[in-house]
Amino acid sequence: MKINASNQLSTQSSSSAYILGLFKGKDLEGILDQKLQGLAAQIMKEDNFNGEVGSTMTFRTGQETPAQKIILVGLGNETGFKLDTIRIASAAAIKAATGLRAQNVLAMLPGSGKFGNGNISAYEAALEMAETSQSALYRGGHKSEKQVGGIDTFTIIETDERKLKEIEAGIKRGEAISQARSLARYIMNEPANYMTPTQLAITADKVAKENDLQIEILDMDTCVNKYGMGAFKAVAQGSREPAKFIIIKYAPNNKPRKHIALVGKGVTFDSGGLCLKSPSLMESMRFDKGGAASVIATMSLMKELQPDVAVTAIVPATENMPSGTAMRQGDIVRAMNGKSIEILDTDAEGRLTLADGLAYAVSLGADEIIDVATLTPEAALALGLSYTALMSNDKELTNKIVTAGNECGEKMWQLPLDDDYRDYIKSNNADMKNVGLPTMIGNIAGAPVSAVFLENFIVDSKGNPTPWAHLDISGSGWSNPKLEAKYGLAGPPGVMVRTFVNYLMDQG
Repeated sequence: MKINASNQLSTQSSSSAYILGLFKGKDLEGILDQKLQGLAAQIMKEDNFNGEVGSTMTFRTGQETPAQKIILVGLGNETGFKLDTIRIASAAAIKAATGLRAQNVLAMLPGSGKFGNGNISAYEAALEMAETSQSALYRGGHKSEKQVGGIDTFTIIETDERKLKEIEAGIKRGEAISQARSLARYIMNEPANYMTPTQLAITADKVAKENDLQIEILDMDTCVNKYGMGAFKAVAQGSREPAKFIIIKYAPNNKPRKHIALVGKGVTFDSGGLCLKSPSLMESMRFDKGGAASVIATMSLMKELQPDVAVTAIVPATENMPSGTAMRQGDIVRAMNGKSIEILDTDAEGRLTLADGLAYAVSLGADEIIDVATLTPEAALALGLSYTALMSNDKELTNKIVTAGNECGEKMWQLPLDDDYRDYIKSNNADMKNVGLPTMIGNIAGAPVSAVFLENFIVDSKGNPTPWAHLDISGSGWSNPKLEAKYGLAGPPGVMVRTFVNYLMDQG
């Protein structure tokens, strides 16, 4: 779908649809002629349409101006108008336009020029309309039948010609973000026989080339012999698929304000290893590369964003499989920073891959490190599908990430890091063990215990901890019926891409 801006409401064909936003308690204003206003008012009364956020009503005019198909979309109370209103309304309206088999769509939301209470710019509104509409149309998968029809063009109408450049810039940024989210959703949703560690590296290499970024892909021999990544090796050694350690680097043209490392868990399939998962849990384990999807997709935006900070994405990519060479319960392995780990659960593999990923980020001298992973079921049990669990050793970093997430509707909830949790991973045989205290329903405080494990690997050789945040997307990264209903996000939503965009662009 091509998105553009115009100050002209031109005559359209019968294949066109016109979207008009309507606040609760407000009358149709100006856009429709008097005859169509009367028709719309009559249908609204018959259908009891009252302008609730995201509600839609469609009707045909029998005319070709402004379009034969009209879509009214509710915007709720005018005083409560915000960016999330635009997201919800855009998703609902584009879904309705698809149902009408419209090829060309035109839209002007009320508040054009001032956007509700005046706190939303035309740029922001256009960005949200473009990003949400494109993301709502994305569908992954491998079905053999081809999609019939589809929307060709989506035109945002702004009668004030002076605002067109601002709107066009918002459209450009919104489309770029949507493409990045689609990439993250594609990576996460691809089955393990398609998205192997090798294919993930190929995908990352393509992203790097398209954005003029440096990329280095380490094989296991290099990881072990040069860097001593024994934790990463322990997870990878059970699979016939060769593991890949992916590093993508962006540097601004001028001296960077800081160096930020994004570390993403890239387990392309997690069987649980010798601690085998049940079939019902294993069938969705292609999603265990959601952290990798988020950080690789974020790097696909570097040419568009051009932040004034250096960014390094690090993805330890592997499968976790059972075999005669797989890691065993009771094994002791040594990570890149020299810390020894006793393996008590082979299904707690993600933190082992992240251990070496974080230690590598420290070795690069990163000023801040953020890791993102589908790490623990306990995060989803505690917070459900709507919140990302955040754990951090730095208050300022935490506040920046939470703010960045709130701006784009990706909600966070901070969980504590405490000495009680650190006691849970003490081992008699090694520096630590890879799980805490198991119960019949999971591990006690599983999410924060995994974080206190990871914090052992963000300390430099002098014992100084790097400002660090751990994002557990085990709930928020999965398919969510509420996100599909609200924003049209079918399948994995590509969580954290938009948060990272806001975070990287707000480093003042």
